[in-house]
Amino acid sequence: PELRKKIMQGAYLAGKAIDTAKTTAPHAFSYYLTTQHQIPHGQAVAINLGFFIECNATQKDLSKIYEVFQVADAPGLKSRWFELLKEIDIYLHPLEVVKDKTAFFDAVNTERLGNNPYPLKRAEFEGLFAADN
Repeated sequence: PELRKKIMQGAYLAGKAIDTAKTTAPHAFSYYLTTQHQIPHGQAVAINLGFFIECNATQKDLSKIYEVFQVADAPGLKSRWFELLKEIDIYLHPLEVVKDKTAFFDAVNTERLGNNPYPLKRAEFEGLFAADN
């Protein structure tokens, strides 16, 4: 019972943080992967996160995150992020999973996308996911 109480409190606090801070592009692109391809939501967000590191680094100082991951810059962080996902065996490339890229890009939650530090345009979507990882 005590552990359940702590888990529920953690879930409540996480939900409260998301409600306050809002979510960004990795979330905006994750819903389709979860609903159409049964990829757990947290895994879908983690997978997508790497694709937005470099563009978001143009708008936000990520130096403290670089320190944690022991990298020098955004390309290094992106590379290390994907290495980590592969090490724990949860990496999937979204464009290799989806059957219909247009549907994937059409399904983006624009409200969540609007919170992203880097203002993404539809014309940029495919290019972000096209990079070799």
